Amino acid sequence: MFIALNAAAKINGSNAVTASADFSESIIQQNKLTGKVVDETGEPIPGVSILIKGTDQGTITNIDGVYEISNVEENTVLVFSFVGFVNQEVLVTGQSTLDIVLVEDVQGLDEVVVVGYGTQKKTEVTSSVAKVSAADFNQGFAANPLQAVEGKVAGLQIIRPAGNDPNGSFNIRLRGQGTLAAGASPLIVIDGVSGGDLNTVAPEDIESINVLKDGSAAAIYGTRGSNGVILITTKGGKEGKLQVDYSGYVSTERAYNVPEMMNAKQYLEMGALIKAEDPNKSFSDLGSDEDYLSGLIAKPVTQVHNLSFSGGTEKLSYRASVNYRDVEGIMINSGKESLNARIGVTHKGFDDRLMVNAILSTTFEEGNYADKKYNGTANDYRDTEMATRINPTRPIIDEDGMYTKPTGFRAYNPIAKREQEMQSGLGRKVVASLRSTYELIDGLTVGAFGAYHFNSVYDRNYQEIVSPTSIAEVRNGNAFQYHFDDTKKMYDLTLDYKKVLGDVHSLGVLLGHTYEYHEFSSFNASNSNFLTDDLGAYGLAAGTYLVEGKAKMGSYRDSDRLSAFFGRLTYAYAGKYLFSATVRHEGSSRFGANNKWANFPAASVGWRITEESFMDNFQVVNNLKLRVGYGVTGNIIQSNYLSRESLQFDNSFIDYAGTKIPVYASTYNSNPDLGWEIKSEINAGVDFGVLNSRITGSFDYYHRTTTDMLWYLSVQVPPKKFNKTWTNVGEMTNQGIELALQNSIIKTGDLSVSLDLTFSYNKNELVNLDNEVADLNYVDYGGLSEVGGVGSIYRHEAGQPIGSFYGYKFSRLDENGKWLFIARDGSEANLDDIEQDDKVFLGNGNPEYNFSLTPRVNYRGLDFSMHFRGAAGFDIVNEKNVYLNNPHFYPSNLLTSAIDSPLRDRPAFSDYYLEKGDYLKIDNITLGYTLPEKFRVGFSHMRLYATVQNLHTFTGYSGIDPEVQIGTNGGHDGWGFYPRSTTYTFGLNVKF
Repeated sequence: MFIALNAAAKINGSNAVTASADFSESIIQQNKLTGKVVDETGEPIPGVSILIKGTDQGTITNIDGVYEISNVEENTVLVFSFVGFVNQEVLVTGQSTLDIVLVEDVQGLDEVVVVGYGTQKKTEVTSSVAKVSAADFNQGFAANPLQAVEGKVAGLQIIRPAGNDPNGSFNIRLRGQGTLAAGASPLIVIDGVSGGDLNTVAPEDIESINVLKDGSAAAIYGTRGSNGVILITTKGGKEGKLQVDYSGYVSTERAYNVPEMMNAKQYLEMGALIKAEDPNKSFSDLGSDEDYLSGLIAKPVTQVHNLSFSGGTEKLSYRASVNYRDVEGIMINSGKESLNARIGVTHKGFDDRLMVNAILSTTFEEGNYADKKYNGTANDYRDTEMATRINPTRPIIDEDGMYTKPTGFRAYNPIAKREQEMQSGLGRKVVASLRSTYELIDGLTVGAFGAYHFNSVYDRNYQEIVSPTSIAEVRNGNAFQYHFDDTKKMYDLTLDYKKVLGDVHSLGVLLGHTYEYHEFSSFNASNSNFLTDDLGAYGLAAGTYLVEGKAKMGSYRDSDRLSAFFGRLTYAYAGKYLFSATVRHEGSSRFGANNKWANFPAASVGWRITEESFMDNFQVVNNLKLRVGYGVTGNIIQSNYLSRESLQFDNSFIDYAGTKIPVYASTYNSNPDLGWEIKSEINAGVDFGVLNSRITGSFDYYHRTTTDMLWYLSVQVPPKKFNKTWTNVGEMTNQGIELALQNSIIKTGDLSVSLDLTFSYNKNELVNLDNEVADLNYVDYGGLSEVGGVGSIYRHEAGQPIGSFYGYKFSRLDENGKWLFIARDGSEANLDDIEQDDKVFLGNGNPEYNFSLTPRVNYRGLDFSMHFRGAAGFDIVNEKNVYLNNPHFYPSNLLTSAIDSPLRDRPAFSDYYLEKGDYLKIDNITLGYTLPEKFRVGFSHMRLYATVQNLHTFTGYSGIDPEVQIGTNGGHDGWGFYPRSTTYTFGLNVKF
């Protein structure tokens, strides 16, 4: 708006329009023309410049998009222009009213994208950077703000292995798995706060999400940029009168593809069959017919409400919002309720040389967990695992109205557990930031940024005296509390210089320093043997274990510091030859004395070919830019103090002369040479637009190499005190291609049809596991449930990708239903005779290909979109099949498919259990309608919409959902699970 206002002022010279009221009083009331300017959604556009072509006479639209202009002769041409929209010339043929719909400039060459510690025009970017604006976000229910861009950025994987669990986590990878044991997710930066918590920002408050993909873009973030950077910018205030926005929706879920377990009749028939084969087998008929899985599934209703207020003047603008979310989970007694309040204020002063921006956000959360142990860690959804194992003839509730208690290995009644055990938590988060910039002289700006991030979580777990689990029964009730505080303080100081020299040279220099201090502390306590359940976890002191000396208590604290100096140089010649270079010198207290500091350089160049004169004859191509970049980033160890000797209380005492003395002992092997993982990456790309930007897109090729990977290496004892040590080892590569296309198929006044497409391919390889003291051939790791003792199923080995399955090659089942595997010499061997050396690589659990497709149609007020998302080139081990499709585990319940299974052997891992995971999801279908002005009842904007998410998955995979975890344990579909669901959402957006 400010650009348009300034432009209008320049057009009018000393008679510039400063307010619509003043203008209306000064114009000559002759041949007056009025109208309204809106965008394609019907939203009014304030600040649009309207100019009589060939003259300096013009005006601008007011806050409601309305304009008024006089002295408009017949056959005059009016030029309508506004930043971000295509200029429109309209012939006036004598009418007194002329309404205009401005079309967004799809070419977007002047679009601003967020990069590290600043912004750049899209034309100036020489690295691989993707931007998704709020208008292009996925709609409907979102458990995590990043669901808004799920499938929107080529190369960015956002996987939900826990489905729609309100308290579940996401797997996020950018350009594949780049590490063995360090952090693998991209750095999240929210309004400049690095390491931002996604739970502190509501999806409705996000303006845009920018993704820095390659090393040349991410190197300015040093150690945290190794896996890419996701920059989230929230909405700010705009000049104008108060605007009130409300958006809200109601969702419900329905479970789909729940494992089909045997009912009582099938269970008893299977028991009779097995007993006929083996008289030593036994089973029980307990007289009921129960579906324990169905008993765990609810029909939830979720409501989300977001209310925001924004407005201000040219000097002071503001935006405040309140977001309330009440998310019920599809598993009984799981859910999350949260309240987020956010306010941002921007002030300009001293002739607009000073800019101050302050943001304060606070979030309150309360969750009922479906996946927590009593120490606050993930539990792999054991309740659903247990529900699949229980004898279906066992009643859930006995004739006395009490929950029954199954017997067997780790057995319990999962429905009773969900009802009789409290697993909940309270969370409070506060994020405050202040940014100020001051232009010392023209082009030279000094900036300061400070932020404070506080996260406090209080988990409460209580098992009732009459409990479904044996541990609580023995203890006569069990209470546990866990609390932690996580605090981060950070500041940045920058000096930014931008200068245009002559007509062809553009120079930019950025210098800065950043410092972060992070502190974590926790406390936990447990007690047992209670007289009553009335106080639950709040009656922690009432258990007798405290006076008996058997209660437990623990506490912990650590801290770390990070400091860095950074700089960036940008240069452009004639707007077509582009250069950028960055360097960051960074140090961390987490590393050894010999490796605390490291340097992370990067450089990239760009060539805007369409600016060359020889392209004048190629009018079909209106934008073509080549990019090449190289950058070095790092990765940081996830724990503190591993480089130093450490002593810790080991929960024991010695009796010395009648006095109990606590025992302290070493906890790990220290490594003073522990240092950074180093990732170097080259990226070559092209940005293009053809047919007047009807088709736009980008294509990238990258090759990254990670060296000195952080790894928990096995060592000899002695001389070491422990059998593993954190060290730097090995090399890994990732290479691939990415394609993003936006196609505007039809664009008329009433109808627009567009199609967006993304595609990415990634090839990963572990080059070696060596360092100066170790020469590892391979490392076996990962396994299935301890039931059956299957052992490791993955192997790290040079020449193979991360997440490679390693096991026996299946041949057939013999006449007795026993395993026969293929030995290395080509012969068949049964499970007793097969050797460990007969194992081979069987497949890989990480997708090589990821793709998405989004068609959109807008017709007048109607809008329709579909979002398809898929992956291919990977395998899945279905752990449920291993244990639930094998009659060996009877009398535990089994899948109905086990009725026809010929297998009669103990479990073993082979490619018998691997399936292709390729899939295509109908991920989102949205139909909306924006009401015309006459039906808005006083609102400036009103839109109704309905969305269906996760409607259908096309796949050959037999499990619940092929969207399983990725990374070092990629392709593992666990026994326990959170039920998958289809979500139906009805929403409303209005503006006052």
